Amino acid sequence: MKINLYVVRHGQTHDNLRGILQGHQDSPLTALGVQGSANTGKALAGIKFSVVFSSDLGRAKDTLCQIGYKTADKFDQRLRERDWGAWQVNLGRVQKCIEII
Repeated sequence: MKINLYVVRHGQTHDNLRGILQGHQDSPLTALGVQGSANTGKALAGIKFSVVFSSDLGRAKDTLCQIGYKTADKFDQRLRERDWGAWQVNLGRVQKCIEII
């Protein structure tokens, strides 16, 4: 049996623009993130999905909605980005780490 797997990342968020490492923290989609998600929906419009999984974070749910799905078959926190602990939402530390690397 052939299985096609499609993986879609959430649209651009306000924290993405600010260079903030989000991890499990949530941030709303920007206008560009909404538009990009809608464009992804158009590109996937002809595909019939048998099941849809999503992270439980708002940015993933909003992306899913913009793609054209009211809900997922399963929301699962294990599909979240990595939990970065103290590094999350701390722009200065992330920038310093990037400078070191």
